[in-house]
Amino acid sequence: MRPDAFSAALDSLGLISEPGVVVGVSGGVDSTVLLHLLHGAGVPVVAVHVDYGLRPESGADAAFVAALAAELGVPSVVRRVALPAEGNRQQAAREARYAVFREVAVSRGWTTVAVGHTATDQAETVLMHWIRGAGAAGLGGMREARPVGEGVRLVRPLLGMSREAVEAVANAQGWTWRDDASNATDAYRRNRVRHHVLPLLQAEGGAGTVERIAAAARRLRTNTDDLGARVERVAERRPGGVALPLAALAVLPERDALAALAWALGRWRPSLARTEPVLRQILSLLDSQPGSTVPLGGTTVWRDRQHLVLGPTPERWEGTAVRLGETTGTPFGTLYAAPVTGAPVLVSSRWREVAAAGALAEPLELRPWREGDRLRPLGLRGEVLVSDLLTNRRVPPSERHRQLVLTSRGEIVWVVGHRLAEAARVREDTAQTVALRWVPVERPGGAG
Repeated sequence: MRPDAFSAALDSLGLISEPGVVVGVSGGVDSTVLLHLLHGAGVPVVAVHVDYGLRPESGADAAFVAALAAELGVPSVVRRVALPAEGNRQQAAREARYAVFREVAVSRGWTTVAVGHTATDQAETVLMHWIRGAGAAGLGGMREARPVGEGVRLVRPLLGMSREAVEAVANAQGWTWRDDASNATDAYRRNRVRHHVLPLLQAEGGAGTVERIAAAARRLRTNTDDLGARVERVAERRPGGVALPLAALAVLPERDALAALAWALGRWRPSLARTEPVLRQILSLLDSQPGSTVPLGGTTVWRDRQHLVLGPTPERWEGTAVRLGETTGTPFGTLYAAPVTGAPVLVSSRWREVAAAGALAEPLELRPWREGDRLRPLGLRGEVLVSDLLTNRRVPPSERHRQLVLTSRGEIVWVVGHRLAEAARVREDTAQTVALRWVPVERPGGAG
């Protein structure tokens, strides 16, 4: 017996042509039926069970999965994993579980992991996301297929079947399974939604309520994915982050702009909350001045002149002393300041300068620039604000925390990578010089 929804998933996910599929099997009815159905369809499988040792019956669950695999004549892997004592154990268990599934797939040269989430799980997920105020991306629920690591995808072939339909298949075929006692408790939000919220909706909506919620989520997910594809096309990768053109966001209706931001956060910062208040705060940057920011934990969103930039929150660094002839390391790069003997060789480029030694009297300091910093640039008569210099050099606000200045006795002699000060000019009668070289830290997605 092969349910129509499962047959459709086999085709849409291309599982029949797979060399093999890792099946996550807890021993519960959903994953047990999934293993039976995939095996019955002729798909090569390996049953993988992860035992956290948290419940007295966990050993019996592992033994059940191993025995079931042996009965079907398929290989099995049972892995014991210790979870951290603190934090969200459900999330830690999920991450550990998927890591094991991925590891087994890679070890066999396979690219697909299958899990037994059903349409009922989808309805519960959508309701949980709705309760916490999720946007379109969250209300789209779980994907039928998504990446779960480099070169490995996670698929959900039972997402078109309700839990009741899955149990009906198991009962009709005489397949046995294990019941997880923790599913009966109301200690977890999902269980409370399962035991109390969803039954109320089913009582009101009648037969097919779960399937209709799942179908609505699928339609919303399709719309969100279409919008996401548009976002992906216009997004510019930046070192450690991504930039979204303001013009592309500004022409969207507010609803679509919020959905686009939610999609972008999910794509590039999946651990961040994507609630409507957060998304509206980010969207408000479109009407803010360049340089405005929205901090989101370890991530910050900047409003540049033409983009919203999503990147890591800058590390706090106050500066360090510099000694001539020594290497000076910073979180952003390395400075080499070497006294030159003999006739100076005048070399000037973005990262190299030659300065008069007299302008580099100790104490020397390399530090981030500050509001109000001034210097008289080489060749100019008057002073300029460093902030204006950076603006003229088109340094975006999201990169300004990385701009450093070299000071001598508190006076700026070099805005690193931009301008040398007039006081450091090398003249014909300059007897001693210092060669300055800056090597920026290479960052993923671009140069330093």
